Amino acid sequence: SSSGSKALGQYLGNADGFTFAADKESGISKGSTSSIFSIQDKDNLQRYFAVTPLIRQLKARKSTGGYSEIQAPIFSLDMKEIGLEGKTNCLFIFKQKCASHKSSENFSAEITVRLEKTPPKWLAGRIAGPKVSISNFGAGKKIFVSGSSVSIPVAEGLVPTSIFAKYPRGVPMSSVLTAAENGSKIVIDPGMAIMYASDVFSALKEKSVETVNFWNINGSSPLTAFCAEDLQVDCLQGGNGPCVENSNEFVGLLATNALIFSRNPPKLIDEEIQFLLASPHLLPNSKEAIGNFSLEASSSMLRCVYGLPNLPLSAEISVVNDAGVEKVATKSFSEKNGFSYISVNNFTFSIPKIKIKLSAAKKKVSITCVKGKNKKVISGDKPVCPAGYKKVI
Repeated sequence: SSSGSKALGQYLGNADGFTFAADKESGISKGSTSSIFSIQDKDNLQRYFAVTPLIRQLKARKSTGGYSEIQAPIFSLDMKEIGLEGKTNCLFIFKQKCASHKSSENFSAEITVRLEKTPPKWLAGRIAGPKVSISNFGAGKKIFVSGSSVSIPVAEGLVPTSIFAKYPRGVPMSSVLTAAENGSKIVIDPGMAIMYASDVFSALKEKSVETVNFWNINGSSPLTAFCAEDLQVDCLQGGNGPCVENSNEFVGLLATNALIFSRNPPKLIDEEIQFLLASPHLLPNSKEAIGNFSLEASSSMLRCVYGLPNLPLSAEISVVNDAGVEKVATKSFSEKNGFSYISVNNFTFSIPKIKIKLSAAKKKVSITCVKGKNKKVISGDKPVCPAGYKKVI
């Protein structure tokens, strides 16, 4: 709750649906549907949540026959508040009741998931105030995640299919053609590329149709996907790079309330780390949608990306629109216990770019200054004694 008190969820069972047994020979864990929990909140209201951890594993076939042990550990963790008396838009059936997404109320939650294999080293998702830790659990790992849900402005509506003509790749053409033939809607969601968001948002007059609460994270694959950087495609979350893959530890988490965002780990573009976000500029009530972005990353990984020495970091942070004009935003940077924390809030959409330029912080110098019996220690890049004080040599 907002006061900081916690309520323990009661496990009620799993959603109706297919489950399958573990396949130890193939290294596949037992699979099941979403788990349902109930919570009695501070107002004695009964609330229900569906929790869905997902692990996708890839077995690559060797040319000589058989399967390799190479895996693409695509991991996700999703939590939704649900209502059990829905009539339409059922996510699933639970105990003969329609479970629908109850998306109007914010919530904070923490969850621990036990895994047989190490989760991805880089995570990204829709969550506010995220905290992640990974620890050993027998032969496996235990991942702890906490944070609050975020409200996402959703874009939906009829748009001319002609606006997609200038995008040769990255567009699910079958979806576009089907929508054109049937006169149905195309929903712009996180699985679609940022590159054509601007045209779609303009066609929809930069206005969202609703806001939906989300609480989720996912991990990217170490495999490099085939895509064109200039088209601003998310690269299917692929290609973590050596600074992530060569690390022996969890390297970080990116979190935002944007509808679409680039989820890949930091990499240099024009000597900066850049992240593209996209959401309709306006909420359903015509007020501006306000964005937030946070990055929690291993300082050693960031130094690797930049090729910096093992010194404390400093950061220059800016938010610019698609015309390159800097937007007003609240920004902060700190470094503690080997992790760097970057927070950018209170900016507006529709397609802002977060730009972060890191450098090695200058080593502070301390001098001692005296004035009669008074003594002061002054620290800084180039410390100078106050007026009336003399530097002790």
